[in-house]
Amino acid sequence: MMKCVFVTGTDTDCGKTHVVVSIIKSLQEECLLTCGFKPIASGARAASKADVQSLHAVALGDMVNEDAVRLSNASQLNIPYATLNPYCLEPAIAPHVAALEAGIEVSHTEFDAAFERLRHTHALKTPIHNGKQSAQPDVVVVEGAGGWCVPLNPRETIADWAVAHNMPVIIVVGLKLGCINHALLTAQAVLASGAPLVGWVANQVSAQPMSRQAETLAYLEAHMPVERLVTLGYSPDDTSAWPAPARQRLIKAIGCNRAEASA
Repeated sequence: MMKCVFVTGTDTDCGKTHVVVSIIKSLQEECLLTCGFKPIASGARAASKADVQSLHAVALGDMVNEDAVRLSNASQLNIPYATLNPYCLEPAIAPHVAALEAGIEVSHTEFDAAFERLRHTHALKTPIHNGKQSAQPDVVVVEGAGGWCVPLNPRETIADWAVAHNMPVIIVVGLKLGCINHALLTAQAVLASGAPLVGWVANQVSAQPMSRQAETLAYLEAHMPVERLVTLGYSPDDTSAWPAPARQRLIKAIGCNRAEASA
């Protein structure tokens, strides 16, 4: 049975995509076929020749989002780009504003349709050890847009969709001044919505650690309502799998069963 986890953040630029890719690689390290899902993204560019080669069902000049491209490249399955990222909006502004300017009505219905297509069998980029050429994903890692309460239209937020599917939620805390307040408020909002909050990731967002980073982490450890899964140092060009103990915390948090893995 396919599992999923929804990754939100304390704010924009907290490093969600970096963390999501590291989660994908960590689950793959545990022999779980894993792919990413970016239901909505703002900030797009024309697909390059390299994108056409690396992405599935993308033509030169199609609009793609850099974060979604990273998720696609990290995934083990050849999933059509439009399934992995159903809403790709050109201006790098709030998604609901970008959609309004483009004359597009963003709806949970399209999220659901794309999410259902993810459940299908897809070709594997590299055949797994038992000779399989195609498989269904064991885990889908969903990356939100901005923070938890980002609106999609005048009536719905991205959080509403995650709650409707009862997705376990992981919060990415970008380690910078103000993150304690942002982290605690985000955790409160997730819990108030009824979504299962299962962990948080501390992510260093600059080459130099924030001032009093150890003290900040200690406070968050003591006051966040769920456990810290891992602390990631600043490594924008190196998105590696987590250490083994952190991977075990991750698997437990999202309820994965390695014995049921496709691989």
